[in-house]
Amino acid sequence: FPFTIEFHFLMKMNVEFIPSSILKFTGLKELCLNDNLISQVPSELYQLKQIEYLGLGNNKIGAFQTELGQLGNLNYLAVFGNPISSFPETVSGLKKLDWFAGWNTRMDESAINKIKTLLPIQTRSNFDGKGIH
Repeated sequence: FPFTIEFHFLMKMNVEFIPSSILKFTGLKELCLNDNLISQVPSELYQLKQIEYLGLGNNKIGAFQTELGQLGNLNYLAVFGNPISSFPETVSGLKKLDWFAGWNTRMDESAINKIKTLLPIQTRSNFDGKGIH
């Protein structure tokens, strides 16, 4: 019988890159790679169209590609603790996003205000003066 991997958690493993083997599971719904050493998000990640939960907090990611907005089923995005200073405007395509965890980044107030206007209305309540929760 064929099987589908829907959840993959690889936390606190000192992983420096997202393994390409994980990205082959096109039915993946949850991917949690928090607390690693990942510095880049490969373009293959943006092909995971079924993904709903993406945890990339506490890594070394400095930027996301514009393809981030193509993850239309995403409802949880954690990027806290990364040296991110801005996000591509294509995040406006994340219409199902309910939770954006983006505190302890390099986003200044201007960048935070900009992303607030781009995210779905239900996500905007997750912001406060310290960043995005």
